[in-house]
Amino acid sequence: MLRMICNAPRRSAILALLMIAASAPAATVGQWTRLPNAPDGISTMLMMTDGTVLAQSNGGSAWYRLTAGPDGRFADGTWSRRASMHDTRLYYASTVLRDGRVFVGGGEYGTGGSSVEIYDPTADAWSYVPGWSGDIGDSTGLTLADGRVLLLPRLWSSATVWNPVDGSWTVTGGRPTWNDEESAALLSDGSVLVTMTNGGSTRYLPWTNEWVDAGTPPANLIGHGEEVGANVLMYDGRVLAIGASGATDLYANGTWTTGPRLPDGAIADDAPAAILPNGRVLVAGDLQEFGAPTEMFEFDPATDSFTRAPTPFGAQAQEPVFVERFLVVPSGEVLFADGGSAVFAYTPTDGPSEAWRPAIATLAANGDGTAHLVGARLNGLSSGAYYGDDAQMASNFALVRMTDATGTVRYARTFGFSTMGITPGDTQSSCEIAFGGIPDGRYALAVVANGIASATIGVDIRGGAYGTGAVDGGTFTGASVPGTALPVGQGERVTVTMHNAGGTTWTAGAGYALVADDATWGVQAVPLASAVPPGADATFDFTIVAPQAPGTYAFQWRMAHAGVRFGDASPVLGIVVIQADVRGDGTGLTGEYWSAQLAGFVGAPTLTRVDALVEFDWGGGSPDPAVSSDSFSARWSGQVLAPRSGTYDFSVIGDDGVRLWVNGQLIVDAWYDQGPTAHDGRIELQAGQRYDAKLEYYEHGGGAVARLHWTLPGANESSIVPTAQLYPASVTSGGGTGLTAQYWSNQLAGFAGAPTVTRVDPTIDFDWGGGSPDQTVSSDAFTARWTGQVLPPTGGAWTFTVTGDDGVRLWIDGALVVDAWFDESPTDHSATVQLSGGVKHDVRLDYFEHGGGAVARLWWQSATTPARAIVPQSALFPVGSGIASGTGLAGQYWSDQLATFNGAATVTRIDATVDFDWADRGPAEGVSSDLFTARWTGQVLAPTTDAYTITVTGDDGVRLWIGDLLVIDAWYDQSATAHSATVRLTTGQRANLRLDFYEAHGAASARLHWSTATMADQAIPTGNLFPATPAIAGPALPTGNG
Repeated sequence: MLRMICNAPRRSAILALLMIAASAPAATVGQWTRLPNAPDGISTMLMMTDGTVLAQSNGGSAWYRLTAGPDGRFADGTWSRRASMHDTRLYYASTVLRDGRVFVGGGEYGTGGSSVEIYDPTADAWSYVPGWSGDIGDSTGLTLADGRVLLLPRLWSSATVWNPVDGSWTVTGGRPTWNDEESAALLSDGSVLVTMTNGGSTRYLPWTNEWVDAGTPPANLIGHGEEVGANVLMYDGRVLAIGASGATDLYANGTWTTGPRLPDGAIADDAPAAILPNGRVLVAGDLQEFGAPTEMFEFDPATDSFTRAPTPFGAQAQEPVFVERFLVVPSGEVLFADGGSAVFAYTPTDGPSEAWRPAIATLAANGDGTAHLVGARLNGLSSGAYYGDDAQMASNFALVRMTDATGTVRYARTFGFSTMGITPGDTQSSCEIAFGGIPDGRYALAVVANGIASATIGVDIRGGAYGTGAVDGGTFTGASVPGTALPVGQGERVTVTMHNAGGTTWTAGAGYALVADDATWGVQAVPLASAVPPGADATFDFTIVAPQAPGTYAFQWRMAHAGVRFGDASPVLGIVVIQADVRGDGTGLTGEYWSAQLAGFVGAPTLTRVDALVEFDWGGGSPDPAVSSDSFSARWSGQVLAPRSGTYDFSVIGDDGVRLWVNGQLIVDAWYDQGPTAHDGRIELQAGQRYDAKLEYYEHGGGAVARLHWTLPGANESSIVPTAQLYPASVTSGGGTGLTAQYWSNQLAGFAGAPTVTRVDPTIDFDWGGGSPDQTVSSDAFTARWTGQVLPPTGGAWTFTVTGDDGVRLWIDGALVVDAWFDESPTDHSATVQLSGGVKHDVRLDYFEHGGGAVARLWWQSATTPARAIVPQSALFPVGSGIASGTGLAGQYWSDQLATFNGAATVTRIDATVDFDWADRGPAEGVSSDLFTARWTGQVLAPTTDAYTITVTGDDGVRLWIGDLLVIDAWYDQSATAHSATVRLTTGQRANLRLDFYEAHGAASARLHWSTATMADQAIPTGNLFPATPAIAGPALPTGNG
């Protein structure tokens, strides 16, 4: 067992070889999603403290609100109108205040170049700010840590600070040059770094109201028109200054260093940038001055390098970069607006470092329904999105996300921030939370800063108010889990210990439990054994069951209260699941002994028996009184069953000579006199398959030793090859009845539709002359197919010969070994293959007759049967489950559900095939024509062993599992679209099958087809489909997806 210990209640790093959650994100880029129904002209976007987005219509006075979807993602959000400003503005200062209101000032274009307005989201109203006069233009504005607003009016050689408490304006000290096209970033110490158009930089110190020199960036950042790009405060504390020249510089602790250039000659002349939750920086640039197209890049501070990222419009964005804006939202997405007709959401890969997450310390009721929140890193480690003098979209303030037991996400409103500054480290800050509009219920509350969420705590909301003062909190303390790989299906006891870090007592009756995200390990919730008061630990002792497919699976748990998850999760561990060892029922190997023969095997053996093991030390004696004590030979033969797949190391210990063959390969050859010596041989074997094995031995004189050992794949020590894995060479062919035969009349080299005749042919030894196989089959232009298995009596090289007039093709174990698919007179075609004796091998023979004589014969021969002979009936076995014995799949239909499978199905039936085009109708009486889901479950039986192309056509979403493997995943709205996957199916073996489908609106169709290299595409026939009884649920799915 692997034991992990953390000191409760604080979290600490877990050092474990199996841990798969890494603190350093991998350098991979994200993807874009277009937001539906976005208003035209969206430009500047501001994150509001109630979790919505306020977005301006480009250059006008109109504003819109974007509200996240039920899953908390803004790509699924909805738009609504908000009140309009008094003035129109384009390229202006904008920032959010500590009480949640919005400050906007100036504008390079529009009627508001000399005015300042405030937006109150609770009243949905704009008002002018009194006391200001003069031009502001395209200027920079940002909220300082103390809540005042720093404004840099255009062409001023100083700046002004507005105090929202008393409405006063204060002019700052002077600057080395006037304000124009500068870029600013709020630093973690509360100062403001500005890169200026004279090529230098300066810092504003709010505590002294003065500007100080910050040095000269080494690489020139200034481009045409004295433009610069964004200054981005990164999570490592450095500032990435992006230039309109294409150069970048890095600022840290008063020192500038040169950064990498933007790739491919790109420049950032008035361009947006945003810090991603994974710590990288999304940067937009264009290839010409104020001209399209735009390209996107990610900057990785771990390597100080850029990687090309996709653009929202595909190859390249269609607008110049200066009209575009970014905004970091609490879902971790970055919104992109092009000032035209489109808004997109960028979803980055990877997650944040744990050290960047906000941490909740306390949540206390204020007595008026609001709550007082205290914690660390509540505002985040950066301002989020950046631009320059034309737009500011800072979001360095705490947002509060509320998730109920169904997974629905809502946001409470935050206000009254103790600081509006950057909050790195463990220094605590606070804010107030209002819960108005939040429905009554239990919620997991998380603080989110720039898309990075804290661990959750559990809270109750009643009447839009929080008033209990007690919250659920939990931290991981330790666990004991398997330290080695688990075989599939094996149960294993584990423990997980959680610390009650909240203010409530955990009890089973109140719905407290340890939960996982899904039932991967056979259990999703573990109840409490006893009450756990605040400050105490709860140890959950339970059994997990390894999944049924090999792989590495995540093991992670957290606490939940009434279905709402809260607190820290345990570290993500990757537990390796391997294929369970295949245990045989063998009895040993056939042992043959020749007396008075030195290294020879002449004539009949003196003694024949079955030896349970080859594990002998006869000393100076012999194997049997009938065998001489010296100068004897022995041979053990039969088959060995591989318990697992991989590389096997066989070891033969011999005194004297030994040699070993496995699967026809000589892997040990030590055919000489010697004392007891180990000789090793290596070979790859597949689990569950028997392989021919032969061990030869001779004893010259003195001691006599013969042992057969192996080291299994993944094992560290060798062991005796056990009796159960050994089968004596006494298996002979017999009991066969022939091959399944199918005949198609009036088809030349084709196999379309159902066969005219299906039967079992004892052998394939036909000369029909000018006739036909059956009175219902035409004498010319017919085809035939024989399928089943062949059982050779011994292992080794077998030569198969097909005689055909006309075309013939032969497959053995899925491999095409004879291909003579053309007209011909009776002709022999041969192929030699290695077969295991006593093991059934798949066989398929295709044949067509064009005209004239008709001949089809199947022969074989081997070294032990030198004369060619027709493959006998006793060695031929038809397809095990017969032809057309299936009845279809279990079909379940849920009415009025979109992509979910909640409750009992509306209709359950057996569908002979899945080949439906319902158009605009429902699939059955009582099922709606739109907004319905369906699930078909059962098994599929392949007629032959082959690679099958499975095609699912869906309008709308479809997903298909074969076995436990999700092979097709197209779970989204679409017109009728075909999706294919290739899987290998084995004749006679049914494979579990599950097909999920949902219909949103409009036409509805669902089809399940298959094809192979030799079989045309067709609906999987009824006879090859077997319904689940009762309908099976199939592999576990994420919550809410069925």
